[in-house]
Amino acid sequence: MDTSNAYIAQLERELSAQMNKLDNGFTNIGKALQYAVESGGKRIRPTLLMRVCEAFGGSVEGALPAAAALEMVHTFSLVHDDLPCMDDDDYRRGKVTCHRMFGEAAALLAGDALVIHAFGSLADGYINSSPKVGLRLVAELTEAAGVHGMTGGQDADLLFMSKKPDSRDLIKMYVMKTAALFRFACRAGAVCAEADEESVDTAGLYGERLGLAFQLTDDLLDLGQDESVGKVTFATINGFDVTKFLLQEAVAHAKGFAAKLPDSDYFIRLAEFIENRKK
Repeated sequence: MDTSNAYIAQLERELSAQMNKLDNGFTNIGKALQYAVESGGKRIRPTLLMRVCEAFGGSVEGALPAAAALEMVHTFSLVHDDLPCMDDDDYRRGKVTCHRMFGEAAALLAGDALVIHAFGSLADGYINSSPKVGLRLVAELTEAAGVHGMTGGQDADLLFMSKKPDSRDLIKMYVMKTAALFRFACRAGAVCAEADEESVDTAGLYGERLGLAFQLTDDLLDLGQDESVGKVTFATINGFDVTKFLLQEAVAHAKGFAAKLPDSDYFIRLAEFIENRKK
């Protein structure tokens, strides 16, 4: 996937500036926050947001507050997902997880602080230049990250550890847990560029199908490992071939929506990249 070095460099500077604001000079929370945010990752979601904004004629600089807020919310979810009460993971992106480095309580508080600051920085980023856009983005990110989106999807994921879901329930969970932030990325990019509502909706539908494809690709890549530990995914329940068919269908839908977007060739290629990625 094209993750422009220029986009990522701008994003990293913005994230670093935001993390500096969160060091209170008294506790370890600033160090835990910085560790979590700077632990790597592809920055797919914020880069997608910036690219959509630019495609609709907006500026990358104008999309930066939204992109940084999105990455902070995503990182918050990873910090909390790794906790013993959730997935109980020791490593994330090849590094020791936040709670193993700083302690469970510090990681919990760091995640809380990160998601709170994400919304504050989002509002602050637009309060003077585009308050209407900022208010819209706060509402959109609340929906994507809340009980009807990422947080609700994580709750469903935990529920499915003890109650075997059917395929439709799993897809609904994927749309909430994973695709919601992809949908927000694309809708937010269009909102930042002040695109019309039909364009915002089309971009969001593209992002949702892209996010579903991203999760199904993960299922296929992790199939053997997930089967060995008894993890419930669409692929472990339905097998490789059925999952591959659904992935191809999600990508086809994404490409159909991409064809209606400016710079459609890029977004079509991105969907194909997601389908064929190896990690």
